[in-house]
Amino acid sequence: MRFRTALAALCALLLMAEGCLAFSDTADLLDKAEGVTVRLSDVKVQQLTGNDHGRETLNAFLAPLSAEIALNAEAARLAVLASGQEVSALSLEGQKLPDTGLLPHEAFRRLVTETLPDLFLELLPEEVFEPELRKVKIKNLPSSVQRTVLSVTQEQLAACGTLEQLKADWAAMSAYLPHHEEMSAWLANLTAVSALTVQRLENEAGEPVAWNITGRVSDGGKDVRNLSLYGGVNGLNAYFTLKLPARSGKNNLELTINLKDKAGKKTNTWSGTITCKRRKDGVSYTVKDTVDLENSHSGREEISGSVKHEVTEDNIKSVWTLVPELTGDGHQLAGTLKVTKKYAQTRVWQVTLAVSAAEGAELKPGAADEAGFAGGLMAYLQGYVGGLSPEDQRQLEHMLRTDAWLNGPVVPVAAP
Repeated sequence: MRFRTALAALCALLLMAEGCLAFSDTADLLDKAEGVTVRLSDVKVQQLTGNDHGRETLNAFLAPLSAEIALNAEAARLAVLASGQEVSALSLEGQKLPDTGLLPHEAFRRLVTETLPDLFLELLPEEVFEPELRKVKIKNLPSSVQRTVLSVTQEQLAACGTLEQLKADWAAMSAYLPHHEEMSAWLANLTAVSALTVQRLENEAGEPVAWNITGRVSDGGKDVRNLSLYGGVNGLNAYFTLKLPARSGKNNLELTINLKDKAGKKTNTWSGTITCKRRKDGVSYTVKDTVDLENSHSGREEISGSVKHEVTEDNIKSVWTLVPELTGDGHQLAGTLKVTKKYAQTRVWQVTLAVSAAEGAELKPGAADEAGFAGGLMAYLQGYVGGLSPEDQRQLEHMLRTDAWLNGPVVPVAAP
């Protein structure tokens, strides 16, 4: 498997685990000044259709390996260990995870809570603007009682310094989608081709509860889209829609985020969906994420449920499911995660691993870029492979160098 694919998969798994942590009462430890350390270990491939020998070889390779990410508000460090000894590490400053573009939920939260307010204030005229009294009920969010409405010309928007951050947020929100590089570039190139109506829906204190932006945009060519952006976020509750249907033809992009946090005396639940549908030039796909988590907090807290990621493309559906079984005491969180992959309705493989999160982050030096990090991993891999039989070398090389086995019973071609 290519290095960036492996690194992206690891980061995606950590982000799914982070979603479980955010739902936890123990999540306060993630915000402490001393930082937090998350460890993944005891990785086991429990099922791999069509190649038992490959599964055994891969499990033997994974058994001594673990991953550790230490982070605080300023920097992060990702390390891979073998039998407790560090194999390679990557140090990062100013971001929580490697910049693989797999941070759509953080981009969404930044868009709603930072970028849009900054953009609005930059566009707000100097004269006092009286808000219009109008009560609006918003799904999953507090009702707004008033709104401030701006009509923004193309020239005003083009001169706005916050616009580039807005485009970056839009692009990053698409990072978990198929063909995300093309998608991110397309979103980042969109410009207004009409005046935009920007509404800030506010509470009684004049604070933003949600946003409503409408107008027309284009990527500079003939693909002109109607823009409708509506919604907001409040803690773990969110309702947000982004619609970009073509003014002519069937091309379309629609993103809907619908998440609800419900607190009870002994149990909290967090449920909802994130759905993206895209059709462009006759090619369409759908991505759907489903969250269904429960946190029982009688004494020690217990987190259970599932997080599901579904991708349908060319009428073939791939489904990743994460099932946590975690317990916490306010200072640390530990347990297991089970990850299952289905391809075309068939369970292809299932992985279990241990996960823990605890206060404190030791940010020792590490490689400054992906190349240095990959070099450390490759040195370890070459040393490990050198001690295997030719048949096991061939099996492990097949597993690590290709992605095909992830989608079914693929056995490597015999060595010549």
